[in-house]
Amino acid sequence: MSDAERALGLTQIEYARTPFLIVVSSKMALDAISSAQLAEVYAGKLTRWPDGVRVRPVLRPADDGDTAILKSLSPAVARALDEALKRPGMMVAATDRDAAEMAEKTLGAIAASSLGLVLSEARAVKPLRL
Repeated sequence: MSDAERALGLTQIEYARTPFLIVVSSKMALDAISSAQLAEVYAGKLTRWPDGVRVRPVLRPADDGDTAILKSLSPAVARALDEALKRPGMMVAATDRDAAEMAEKTLGAIAASSLGLVLSEARAVKPLRL
């Protein structure tokens, strides 16, 4: 929650838990990615997947919870995400649903998602081993 939301007297309660995922289209041949490779994706250093498809990172806004979770993976991922968020032309999804849709429909896209969303919406994405 933001400070403004707290100032309004809103409170935060936990109502569900779901695993956090890194996903690509179910059509991709990729099965795993390391945190170092993920940092290279966000830094713009890993530009092609092993099959030659262009890497297309899907970002979430800087203040989004998914961005915070991704940054917690490693200092290298955090630095690379900060760089990516400043680069023009990056795909930025406003919501979890938008990110999953971009990953599903954009060849080479990689995004953060949750198992709950992927299963409840029957998304055609594949979670990667991290």
